[in-house]
This record gives sequence, C-alpha cells and structure tokens, in this order.
Amino acid sequence: MGRTLYLQCYGGISAHALCTVLLCLGGSQHDLKKALDYFPGLYKLKVSENQKEEGLLVSDLQQMTDKSMLTDNAKKTVKRTLNILIETSLYNIPEDESYLPTSDGEDTILDIITAAILLDSLHIHNVIVPVLYEGTGTICVNQKILPVPLPDVAEIVEKHHLNLHITEQEGKFITRAGAALCAAICTSKKLPEQFGIEKTGVSGLLRGMLIQDTSDERDESDESHENKSDQIWKLECNLDDCRGEALGFTMNALFNAGARDVYYTPIFMKKNRPAYQLNVICSVSDKDQMEEIIFTNTTTIGIRRIKMDRSILNRKPVVRKTDLGEIRYKVCTFANQNHVYPEYESIASLCEHTQMSYEDAYHYAVSNYEPAKSSSKDPGQTHLQ
Repeated sequence: MGRTLYLQCYGGISAHALCTVLLCLGGSQHDLKKALDYFPGLYKLKVSENQKEEGLLVSDLQQMTDKSMLTDNAKKTVKRTLNILIETSLYNIPEDESYLPTSDGEDTILDIITAAILLDSLHIHNVIVPVLYEGTGTICVNQKILPVPLPDVAEIVEKHHLNLHITEQEGKFITRAGAALCAAICTSKKLPEQFGIEKTGVSGLLRGMLIQDTSDERDESDESHENKSDQIWKLECNLDDCRGEALGFTMNALFNAGARDVYYTPIFMKKNRPAYQLNVICSVSDKDQMEEIIFTNTTTIGIRRIKMDRSILNRKPVVRKTDLGEIRYKVCTFANQNHVYPEYESIASLCEHTQMSYEDAYHYAVSNYEPAKSSSKDPGQTHLQ
C-alpha cells in the first residue's frame, strides 16, 4: 500500500519547501543527484526572443518527461502537476503553445521534478493535506498588482477541492507550483482518528510527517490485553456489466480513501452470466464514502452491507538498519510471541538495488530483524486477516 505523508501547511507551501521536507524525511540522495541526468535538456530549450520572458514550453517538458529515466510514478506526478498549472485561467491556451513561467524566485521546473523523485524514493502513495494556510493583501507579479491568494492559486484550490484558510498575516505563502503539487499528490484531507509518527521533516512553517494509522491498534499502556475488538463494515455487490478498467480504477479509489481491504470474487449470476462480487472492508466512519465511490464508478444499483465484530492483534511498525539499507517491518504480538513481517515495499526496493530474487531478499530481511529473531515464528507460517 505504500507510506502515508501528512503535510501541515501552516506557512503555506512552495515546491522548494516540499523538496526540503522530503529530504529531511529521508528522500534518496542517490536518486536526487541524478535529477539533472534524467532531464539532460532541461536548460537547453530554445525559445524565441519574444518568448524568453514567458519561460519553458510545456509541450517540450511533457515530451522530456515521457523520454526521461524517471519511474512511472514520478512521471505521473510531474505530468499531473504540469497539467494542473496550465489548466488554470492564466494559462488557458492550447498546451502546445503554453509556457511555464519560472519567475517565482526558485527553479520551479527542477523543484517539481525533484519532489516527484523524492516522493517515489520514499514510497509515498498517500498524502494527507487537511488545509492550506495563506496570507492577505496584494503582491506585485510581473509589474501587475494581484490579490493574495494569487488568482491561479485560488483557481487550483477551487478546481481540486483543496481546503484554504486565510490568516490575518499579510503576504503570499502559497506559490503556484506549491498549490499544483498539492493538488497533484493529495489523496485525502482527513487524518486517521489516531496515528503514529515514523519521521518528521520541517522547512520553515511547512512540516511533513510520515505516519501510520494506529486507529485499530490497542493502547500500548493497556498491558492486560494483547488484542482488542472493534466493529467494521463489509460492503458487497455483484457486477456483471462493468468494464474491467472500471473495476481496477474502483479498487484503487477505495484503497486511497482508506478501505482496509478490497477484493473481487468470480461468480456466476442468473442466465449463467459470469460476473464479479466486489467486497470492501472499511471502518464504520468510512462506510458512506466507500458507498459513494462504488456507486460513482461501477454499474451497481445496490450495495449489501454487514456490520461485523473483529479481534485485532497488537501490531507496530519497526525499522531496522542493515548493510543494504533500511528495512521496514510490521510486528504483531500474540500469546507473548512476535510475528515479524517485512513490508513489501522494502523487499521490492532491496530486489531493485541488489538484483536479489524476491525470496532471497525476503529471507535476508527476516534474518536481519533484531532482537526478535529468537522469539519470532517463521513469518510464512502465520497469516493475518
């Protein structure tokens, strides 16, 4: 599922500040050093004399992104951010004639690319941005007096349903690139009921936290119980006339919205029609949002729901440093025994950087977990529900 980033934007946000925060959180310096190599032509674009004031041609940037050596996730972040920038009213011209200005006092293009690389190196798939804070007054941009927030920032906030809070402090705190990046990467505006903090990074008044939802975990101070009970909803519906692409999109949307599990079961319906049953496990507070996603993106006209009790093992995230880099684990406790599960993203990263097979990387991760080695069962012998 990837990691979750929570952004506290009390001092607004810029692309440059976001990059600093991601570096503080442990973004890969190795990948970052290759940023210019990924875009060797970034500073060699030819523009006519009357276009130099406007900046870089967006169509050239999009083409360079497609041809670059960035990962697919990083490419999506860059291209989505560029698309958001040019769709605002100030850039409301055909994409092949659009120029991205670099007049914000920072290298906007490089910061967008850098942010995309760092987000991918940290394996961040979910980004929570509850609210953006902005100042008041006016500001001079290209010899024009504009109100704060800037018109294109306000339009990005409006089109992408970001929450905005205007403070009493004069000045501009949100840049165009900062707002566009927020809109491109934000997956939620709501924090979990409770969460643990894995790491914190700060740049001025912008703070980022790598967090893990602990809403379903027991209170660590309660030593008398190793597990607890709570309630969840199981939602299900039968689909015999829905495109496969729509089913895949719906699954991703449900996971991004906080579903605990999503899966499809092959079934046969009346008249021997092959179909799929969509099953969603979610918290009580997320039920309505899950149903909205299902009704919006599939052809179903009805959803069955069951309220269920469940028992939950105590679990916690653990990070271990090894000779081959950091490895993240999930450790569950039952009957005074620890069950250790290396996280998939860590194993996949280990395979990518060392060319190990998945099996070898998995056993390497298990053998390098300390100090629970002697009391841990073989992770392959236990299956969590």
